[in-house]
Amino acid sequence: MSSKQILINELDTMPPNIIDELCRYALYLKQQISSESQKRIKKTSRKALAGCMKGLVWIADDFDAPLEDFKEYM
Repeated sequence: MSSKQILINELDTMPPNIIDELCRYALYLKQQISSESQKRIKKTSRKALAGCMKGLVWIADDFDAPLEDFKEYM
């Protein structure tokens, strides 16, 4: 028996006030799932801006110069 069928069978035995509460909770869960999906979509759909890191990264002028520590190996 599927979860859906079990739930339907259980609903048949519950009082109306409990069914109303379950309905509100189900709608709340559906809204939460939808909200989380929208957040994930917004996070993953950001586009990178060309040049947005300009000036934050630099390379020293002597980057390619030999290191003093390795002179004996050269």
